[in-house]
Amino acid sequence: MKPAQIQVNHPLSYRTFSFYQASYRQDPNQVHSVDLVVDAAGAPDTSASAARPHREAAPRQFKMPISLVVPGGEWVALPGTAYAVAIDTFFVDLRIDVTGPTLASDQPRNPAVRLRFAENGAPAGATWYFLHHPEMPVGSGPDVPLRVTGYTPLLATGLEMATHPGAGWIWAGFAVMTLGTLLAFLLRHERIWLRLRPAPAQDGSAGCEIALLHQGAARQAPEFVHESWEASVTPLAIRLFRELKPEAARPLRCPGAAAREEESA
Repeated sequence: MKPAQIQVNHPLSYRTFSFYQASYRQDPNQVHSVDLVVDAAGAPDTSASAARPHREAAPRQFKMPISLVVPGGEWVALPGTAYAVAIDTFFVDLRIDVTGPTLASDQPRNPAVRLRFAENGAPAGATWYFLHHPEMPVGSGPDVPLRVTGYTPLLATGLEMATHPGAGWIWAGFAVMTLGTLLAFLLRHERIWLRLRPAPAQDGSAGCEIALLHQGAARQAPEFVHESWEASVTPLAIRLFRELKPEAARPLRCPGAAAREEESA
């Protein structure tokens, strides 16, 4: 198995399967990394007895701010403290309901991250930090002067797999249909005219002489001519005439022939 790259409008074909990139967006429940600012000079007592739930009434003024990046799945030490933090939970739009923290939407309306604290390797609580409300962290972690200033989203792509076992037959059908359409417009169309004119029948009654004109085609060979009119038409016209020949050898009557017979009578 060798690696392959899938892009928009560039699917991966493997045997009878095709893999398409169906979507591409930010993962609303995961984050690549979180940007923090910690005050190394203003850190309070970091002993275990100082750890308590905290809610800041107003933002602190950091004396020695230090920027940190906490990648997902890694522990990062906080300068000036005995603590290290790691990302526990992330919501791009946090909402609190009766079941607890949930994802309200996939839009960054209220990004929030829950950081886990460890002191000398031992768990020291966890606290929610809100990007748009840095003054109100909520949780059981220590009272460390810490703020979340940003995050790098984790981009996720959705793949769609399709199988086409009869794709060859489908393309063959399209090819035949396209060829038929081209031939219908490119091939020359021939026309045949049927002409009727009055002519007396062998028994003396008023009849009709049928003439078939097939323009643009070769005439009937003289050695195959049996009647006078066959010399001016084609073999195809003769075959059509024989298909139109009246039953019981009764002659066809031309338009107006009956009226002329009545006048002569």
